[in-house]
Amino acid sequence: MLNVEKNYGVIMAGGVGSRFFPMSTHKKPKQFLDILGLGKTLLQMTFERLLPLMPLEQILVLTHADYVHWVLAQLPDLPLQNILIEPERKNTAPCIAYANYKIQKRCPDARVLITPADHLIKKQYAFQAVAQKAFAFCQENDVLLTLGIVPNKPETGYGYIEYQAGQAVMQSPQAVFKFREKPPLAEAEAYIDKGNFLWNAGLLWYKLDVGMRAFATHLPEVQNILQAGVNDYDTAAETAFIRANFPKCPSISMDYGVLEKANNVFVLGADMDWSDLGTWTSVYEQMPLDNQGNFVAGKQVLIYDTQNSLVRTTSEKVIILQGLKEVVFIETQNAILLCHRSEEQRIKNFVEQAQQEFGKELL
Repeated sequence: MLNVEKNYGVIMAGGVGSRFFPMSTHKKPKQFLDILGLGKTLLQMTFERLLPLMPLEQILVLTHADYVHWVLAQLPDLPLQNILIEPERKNTAPCIAYANYKIQKRCPDARVLITPADHLIKKQYAFQAVAQKAFAFCQENDVLLTLGIVPNKPETGYGYIEYQAGQAVMQSPQAVFKFREKPPLAEAEAYIDKGNFLWNAGLLWYKLDVGMRAFATHLPEVQNILQAGVNDYDTAAETAFIRANFPKCPSISMDYGVLEKANNVFVLGADMDWSDLGTWTSVYEQMPLDNQGNFVAGKQVLIYDTQNSLVRTTSEKVIILQGLKEVVFIETQNAILLCHRSEEQRIKNFVEQAQQEFGKELL
């Protein structure tokens, strides 16, 4: 077994989670919420998931400046110097590059795991086994290793990873043929039929020097900006350098900026009851349902003639609903959302328009 002293984890926790309106807001997005009612936030569950894999001191959290207080409140044992603050949102590639430099200062021969803060993994032992296998493979091979989830339906809300057909991707990592964007239903059904497609789980492993070389090759503009502060990381000068220079980075994702261009990307398949919790329906699918297919959470809620719906309230109001089918109804102190589950991909657009009409501070 590998020595965990060289394992580092990076949790990306800076997103706004607009598809979980109105519970998730720009002031407190979904990674800082107990969105499943389990007594822990998504960030806390992600943090605990990494603890068996590495010392606590080797877990870093990337977040926006507006959310530092939430990280401090929810992860009180995390060293302050392990919170990496993004002064502006620049998507995933620049923040990962920032973490690389931070880790390089502490452990140049580190192995790195990058993970979102807001995913759900129910089979914890399966994740631990996959993570150990991934660290070991990266130690022996100069690769960027991503995680693919065996699909159980033709999901249109996830990206897909295509690998060579017929290979035992669950047993050993396989070379990635192509990353596929979120497909329409017919295309997703074709992926399932072909059998050599996995859902893109957004987790990534690499040896630090391999990851940094990938940035130098495929995103030199990001690497060059952050390289200028190489002597400032983990010193008192780091904050000022990042505030001045991080905003100069282009806004670009790790997938688009690096992984889709690199020729050393591999994928390891996994079955660990995973969800990216990207929509209210993905939450609905995790909940215990009544005999009408409903999940209802709230203190004073009555429903009649309603099927296959998610109802969640957070206030003391009496809520009475009748005649609904396959809807999402979410009520908070400031807002109410009612929409068909089939249209929930539009929630982000609804929120953007509401912010324009009524002001961002209300939402």
